[in-house]
Formats: sequence, structure tokens, C-alpha cells
Amino acid sequence: LAISVYLATRLYALDRFPIFFHADEAFGPLTASDLLRGHLVDAYKRLLPIYFQPAPDRWMPIGTVYAHLVTVALWGRSVVVTRATTAVVSAAGAAAVALILRDGFRARRWWAGALVLGAMPTWFLHSRTGFEAAMMTAAFAVFCWCYVLYRRDDASGRAAKAYACAAVLSGAATFYAYSNGQSVMAVMGALLVVSDARYHWRRRRVLAPALALAVVLAVPFVRFRIAHPGA
Repeated sequence: LAISVYLATRLYALDRFPIFFHADEAFGPLTASDLLRGHLVDAYKRLLPIYFQPAPDRWMPIGTVYAHLVTVALWGRSVVVTRATTAVVSAAGAAAVALILRDGFRARRWWAGALVLGAMPTWFLHSRTGFEAAMMTAAFAVFCWCYVLYRRDDASGRAAKAYACAAVLSGAATFYAYSNGQSVMAVMGALLVVSDARYHWRRRRVLAPALALAVVLAVPFVRFRIAHPGA
């Protein structure tokens, strides 16, 4: 019910509020259209690229393009479709906030977390736009929830292994969703490695698949740095 209320307040009158449609909001669906026309290959002949060049001498990861790719393929390009894509994806972040309160803090009214997030003015604005920051933040919330599940002492070895891999996947989604996500995950990752070092060492066998997955997911970043060292 809380998520239904959240979505209703995101999806209503998307073409009327915010009253402007910023040029940056159009970048995602336009780039998705270009990829569809090129059969998922960009102008640089790269298959399924993650780093894009929104302006001369400026490169950034915009993995959110692939969320727009699905909606553009199904419903075309419009202000409503662009903003609805962000709104629906952002609901995963609202759900993750509530689940963190339930699974990490054992809060009795954990479900209210989604409503509190939805009522925050800045989030209300950005989750109704096509900006990448809202999807990045939603992915970060999912990462935090997955990490909380991994960090619980009552998690079995198999469950902890799955939670650790899910945390790596959602962390990578945060990293590649938007340029600021790179610094967010770099700092957060370093802090969690230090603060929970003993716990990680105790569960080092559980972490092995997640670390292997992290190496694979780092490949797009390494390839980009090699191809564009001065970017």
C-alpha cells in the first residue's frame, strides 16, 4: 500500500510538474533511441556502452540509458515516458529504505520509510524528472539493503553469499548510473571494508564469489580508463 501511494504521487501529472523539461532529461531517451537504431552499438562502434559523451571533452557513466532503452522501445519518446521511467525505478529505492528499517533496524512501522522518502521535497522533485541522480540513489538504497542482509549474523552461508553478490550488483549499478555514483561507491566501499574488516575476514569464503563478480563488473571502468586516460 505504501508503494502504491508512492507511485501514485510520482506518476500523476508528470508533464505538468516539474513545469520545465530540462535538456539533460532528454539525454537518456535520445541516447537510447540511437542505440536501438544502431542495434545496441554506439557511434564509436562499442557494443552496449556504459560511458557516454554528453558534451565535448566530457565523458560520464550513464547506465540509466538502458532503463530508457526498454521504455523507448515499448512506448516511444515523450516527457511522460521519460519521467515515468525514473519514477518507477525510484520505487525500488523507496522499497529498499522500508526494507532496511525492517531487516536492519527491526522498526515496527518500517513500511513508513517509503512514505517518508516520498514526502521529502528534493526527492519528490527529482523522482519525477528524467535526471540520472534519482535512479542512482535508488540503486544505492538497494545496495544498502543488500549489505544489511549480508551483514546480519543470523544469515546462513548460502544466504550471505547471495546477499553479498546482490550488494556488488547494486553497487555496480550505483557506480555506473551517474558520475557521482563513482565517488559515492568508492568512499562507501572503503569505509565498509575498514569498519567491518573482522566480519569480512570471518566470512571470507562467503565473499569469494562476490569479489570475483566485482572484478568482472569493473571491466567497463578499466576499459574506459585505458581508452580515454585524459577524460
